[in-house]
Amino acid sequence: MNTSRRVYAYLLFSAALLTCLSQVANVAAQSPASSIRELVNQHLALPTGVTIPACTDAEFLRRVSLDLIGMPPTADEARVFLADPDTGKREKLVDRLLASPQHSRHLAATLDVMLMERRPNTHVSQDEWMAWLLGSVRANKPWNALLKELLAADGEPGAARPAARFLLDRGAEPNVIARDIGRLYFGRDMQCAQCHDSPLTTEFLQKDYQGLLAVSSSIAVVVRKIEGKDVSLLADRAGSDLTFESVFVKGTAHRTGARLPGGTTLREPFLIPGQEYTVAPADAVRSVPISNR
Repeated sequence: MNTSRRVYAYLLFSAALLTCLSQVANVAAQSPASSIRELVNQHLALPTGVTIPACTDAEFLRRVSLDLIGMPPTADEARVFLADPDTGKREKLVDRLLASPQHSRHLAATLDVMLMERRPNTHVSQDEWMAWLLGSVRANKPWNALLKELLAADGEPGAARPAARFLLDRGAEPNVIARDIGRLYFGRDMQCAQCHDSPLTTEFLQKDYQGLLAVSSSIAVVVRKIEGKDVSLLADRAGSDLTFESVFVKGTAHRTGARLPGGTTLREPFLIPGQEYTVAPADAVRSVPISNR
């Protein structure tokens, strides 16, 4: 079920993981604290010999509380922390805040805003969506696993239905999904690459955008009657190849299948017209391409 999208999701996050690993390869052998410090210093391009002084205990307490639980410390918490002579109190504070229920709720709320950008709840209630996010956070679900579930969701009734909100509340509209995968999954705002290569960077190419569009174009919405109510589900379309041309170079056509930014095209088997599906598209029927077997 939704095998094609699961394959795409796996490839998407494999690529994203490799990108992250390449950024920290030079400091991987260091401790986490020194690795983070090294990356920050590289980003700031500090002159040799220049260091950033540590913040005060009061500054640290306020910043880490806002970051991890979304609220400042109470007066009593501040007094206790500032009076504590323990040299490891900062690490212990982080551990305590991460283990608190406030952290789970704050992280779930942050993910909600980041992933859905305050869209109205059209198909999945906010309570169901937030319960799913909160459960994922409390289960310490890996980030790549959570995002794969969003992309591969089918919307069938059950515990996993809330994950379908990411696609359903975007109307399963291919361009909207392709742009949001670029922004939220890869950190690339590729909207202009829909029509042409970016004139400012070689990293935002039209073929990359169209490759993501080939992924999102394979998603369809099907409405089925369940317990007397219309319920929107997600299905897969067979075939994902797209033909496109640049608005700057008219008359020169290009073709791509599902493709990751900077990657190669995922080749799918040739399907004989009329034999693409094990379950053909129809009203209230979730289509199943033969390639999903």
